[in-house]
Amino acid sequence: MMMKNTESIGDYSKKFLRAVYNAGLPKDDARIADRFLASLTLSVQTLVRVTMARSGPNGESKRDWTVEQITQIGRDILGDDNRLYAEATRLIPGSRGQPEKNNEEHPRKKLHHSNKITKHEKTFFCSHHGKNPTHESSKCFTLINHKNKASSSNSRNPCRRCGENYYHGHV
Repeated sequence: MMMKNTESIGDYSKKFLRAVYNAGLPKDDARIADRFLASLTLSVQTLVRVTMARSGPNGESKRDWTVEQITQIGRDILGDDNRLYAEATRLIPGSRGQPEKNNEEHPRKKLHHSNKITKHEKTFFCSHHGKNPTHESSKCFTLINHKNKASSSNSRNPCRRCGENYYHGHV
């Protein structure tokens, strides 16, 4: 569950607390409050976190907050009227409603990349691998290795059991 940009913090907290109640979780748990804080929009979350850090007794920050306390901080900062809420959040840096600055002084150049895959102009045919872009049969390492093994039939292949030259059907 995440807060929408069109919701006020009061409306969202009611919806959040209803979901907590329906799930059978304690509404005063600090972990629930942390989840509530993390689900606020980034701009609202930033303002609430700054206020939470400064609002403890003697300037000390409090560790265990409840959803209602966080909601009250948000209401104190932004108000709870939906008509004024959109205007208040638009003034917050980084919010979606913030008017965008025109970057006419430094326009970004669009790079034109072709999405076409470059084809190899020359294709080869290998009797082992077929049509490919890299080599032909005379330069195929696989075929060269097969030729070397086939031509080396004179070499001795000892049997693991008796040590004599092994051939199929031996023993």
